Amino acid sequence: MANRERNKKILLELVKQSDNSRCADCGEPEPDWASYKLGIFVCLNCSGIHRSLSSHVKSIRLDFWEDKLVEVITVLSVTHLYFCCIRLCLCVILMCVCVFILGDGSS
Repeated sequence: MANRERNKKILLELVKQSDNSRCADCGEPEPDWASYKLGIFVCLNCSGIHRSLSSHVKSIRLDFWEDKLVEVITVLSVTHLYFCCIRLCLCVILMCVCVFILGDGSS
């Protein structure tokens, strides 16, 4: 059986992490909603957009979160962070390759 207070505490800790502390869509600080299918945290305005797109969003403060959903969003939010880091690394590598091939423009 789900423990409402424990799950809420886990969600509030997740949203404090630097990568989750802003809305994944618009960058608004302190998002109060989460998409448990995408593993992202979003603000109230963006949660409405997700709802209209049939995305599964819940309030991290007001809604009841079952244990399984808390486990899912915990894993997905870490996975989302991992892929964001990979994407950033690939962008940096691509920029370095472009500078190497095209030169630095100082000639």
